Amino acid sequence: MLIDTSVIERALLIEEAHGLRSKGIALEDIALIEETPWRLPRGLANALYDAGESGMGYAVFKMKLRDGRVIASHNSGALVDYPGLPQGVRGSDVVEVYPHLGRETWGTNDFFAEPDFVVLHFVFPAALI
Repeated sequence: MLIDTSVIERALLIEEAHGLRSKGIALEDIALIEETPWRLPRGLANALYDAGESGMGYAVFKMKLRDGRVIASHNSGALVDYPGLPQGVRGSDVVEVYPHLGRETWGTNDFFAEPDFVVLHFVFPAALI
């Protein structure tokens, strides 16, 4: 939640390298940070990051859901934390990931494009470093 009480459901906090700010929200404008049900579990997201990009600037991968279904997602910018998911499915419903698989499902009912999310760039205050 931001200090103006607006809520951003899907956000990634990324530290700006070398103290440079790009478009984003200032750290001092953030009032509360909470986990979101839409994010992949940390271990699964890290497995996708460890596998690297599927192509230049994107990741495609399959996910096994708790109910046994296997679906695919395409995420641009190679940020995989918020994959495309069917209606009613949350990130916590994903139990396994398969990096670089799923291209063959593009355009089918088993393929989901990433949802909109916000990347919040911040610089640690010098006092915290």
